[in-house]
Amino acid sequence: MVEQDHLGLTRHVESDAPVARHRRPNAGAFVAAFPGNLDFVNSERGFPATTISGGRTTYGALTFGVNYKPEVPKAIEGFVIRPEIRYDQSLNSTRPFDTGTSDHQVTLGADFILPF
Repeated sequence: MVEQDHLGLTRHVESDAPVARHRRPNAGAFVAAFPGNLDFVNSERGFPATTISGGRTTYGALTFGVNYKPEVPKAIEGFVIRPEIRYDQSLNSTRPFDTGTSDHQVTLGADFILPF
C-alpha cells in the first residue's frame, strides 16, 4: 500500500496497473448491443429483438482501477472501494458505439468489498 495523503482519500491507496486489451471481432467473433431490457433474451429465443452491431471492427480498450482501503472499525476490517475508468476505441474508423454514432466510449464503474 502507498500513502497518498495528497489525494484526499483518507490514508491508503493501492493502484492496479492499467490493463490494455485489443479485440478483433472482424476475425470471426460477433459483438452486439441489446438496448432493450429483454432484447438479448428475445434474440436467444428467436423472437424479434433490437440488435445493434458495430460491424467488422477492431477494438482497443484501456482500463485503470484503484483499490482504496479506508481506515474503518475493526468489525469491517478489509473494506475496499474499487473505482475504475475504461476507454474503448474502434481502431479501424468504424462507429460501433452510441447506436452507431461514435468511434469511442468511456465507462465509469465502482464496487465495494465488505468481508464478513
